[in-house]
Parts: sequence; C-alpha cells; structure tokens
Amino acid sequence: RAGWLAPLPSPFFVTPIKSSFSAGACRVDDAAGLRVALADARGRRGEYRRPLEAWLRSQTELAPCARGLVAEELLVGHQVSIEGRVSRGRVEVLGILDAAFHGESLAFESFVYPSRLPRAVQDRMLALAERLLSGLGYDDAPWNLEMRWDEATDRITIFELNAKLASQFVDLFDWVDGVSGWEVLLRTALGWPLPTDRSGRYGAAGSFPLRRFADAHVLAVPPPEQVAGALDDQIGRLYQAYF
Repeated sequence: RAGWLAPLPSPFFVTPIKSSFSAGACRVDDAAGLRVALADARGRRGEYRRPLEAWLRSQTELAPCARGLVAEELLVGHQVSIEGRVSRGRVEVLGILDAAFHGESLAFESFVYPSRLPRAVQDRMLALAERLLSGLGYDDAPWNLEMRWDEATDRITIFELNAKLASQFVDLFDWVDGVSGWEVLLRTALGWPLPTDRSGRYGAAGSFPLRRFADAHVLAVPPPEQVAGALDDQIGRLYQAYF
C-alpha cells in the first residue's frame, strides 16, 4: 500500500528478499513507482523467481521471504567488487575490481581489474571487508563483496555479500596475478596457502558481458556433451597442475 511510503525518503531501491541476477530490483521514485514494482514482482517479471518462491514457501522458517521486497537506501558513487577467501580464520583478498553499468540500468557493462580507485579508499574497503567477515565468523570459504564509494561524501557502503567467487572474474585474476579463481577454490578446500608469487602476464584485464536489451529467440544451445567436455577440460588441467 502507498500509505507506508511516507516514512521512506524518495527515491529508494527495492529488491526481492531472495532472488538472483537483480531480477525484480528497481529504483522507486514515488508511490506510483512502488505500485509498479510490486505488480512486476508478482506478475510477468516475477515468473523467473517462481521455482525459488515455491521452495521458500515449503520451508517454514523461510516462508516470509518468498514474496517479500526489501526497501533500501538508494546508493550513489563508484561501485566495486572485492573477492577473497577466509582460510583458517585469516581473511585474504584477491583483488578489487571496478564495475560499470549500461547507462542508468542495472546491467553491468564491464569489470576492470585492478581498480583505479585511490589507494587510501581501497585500503579502507579492505579493512571493512576484514572486519565484516571476521565478525561473522566466516571461515574456510571464498567470498565476494560489493561496495560503493561516494566521492562527494567519502562514504563507503557495503550492500552485498556472497559466499562464493564470481565466475566471470577467475580469468582476470589469472591474467594479472597468475592465480586463477579456480585455483583459489582448490587451495581453500585443501587448506593450502595462496602462492606467494602473484604476477601474471598483463598489467590489467577486463570482462565485458554481452547484453541484449530486446526480446530474442534462442536458436541453438551447446549439446550436453560439449558442456561436459569443457568442464572436464578445466578440471583436468587443475588436477594435472597439483597432482
């Protein structure tokens, strides 16, 4: 209902309590925009989340999350992704990447590593990451954090924590630091330290997701055996490198 909108300063951001790929997330400027966001979350645009919602409703403790939206402060500034791991209680950082978007959309245009933010800002981000993960008691696992730095106010905000590494970054770390994200996962599972030599072939690397902003038909997909072969090749190279 629009009645409870008044205490919230506009504009703000809404996102489903449980979702992925920013499905259902959007900016809300007024009561009319909120009604549209609620309708979209429960209508055609919510179909992507239907299987997840059905599972959430089957879990008593998670049932309230099935159809709920969270209203958040609208953040501005430079967005980054930070990746690392915690091993034996020690928080370790792989690197900070700059994120860019297509216009005013939520669609990522690119990720560039390493970040070009001022070193002092990056140091503060790393200190925040270590404080958060240590405080949560998170251990022996990878992590991914998303933050924004508002240059006008010098404010840093954490708005997302994922218990994983982002697959689109694994090659970037390999090219710049000589340490693949897959290698990091393997070393974390085995309790091994990260390599001390962190030098790769290139000084910087970028990832540019291919986007299409109009409906389209998928004409062909790789056959299962081709997908399985590609995965086997990746796993085989890792196995040969360490065993």
